[in-house]
Amino acid sequence: LKRMVDKSDGLTILPELAVMEFNKNQLKLVKQIKEPRPAREVSLVTHRDHLKTKLIETLKAEVLQIVPAPMQQLKNKKVVEISD
Repeated sequence: LKRMVDKSDGLTILPELAVMEFNKNQLKLVKQIKEPRPAREVSLVTHRDHLKTKLIETLKAEVLQIVPAPMQQLKNKKVVEISD
């Protein structure tokens, strides 16, 4: 998507983590979404009979280690629920 936009002067919506890799020239073209900023929620769904607590806690710790601290807070962000 980024290359297509670069070549055709188009636009797209990118996750904040993808923008963190941009160089100075690319960052000049980025426009932030106004408040309330959208947020993505990450969930892990398991069957209650096969719950492996240690594995889930390890996975949670790994994800939280990678995601920058400011992104781990829902302050001024809006999670839109998906309904059937």
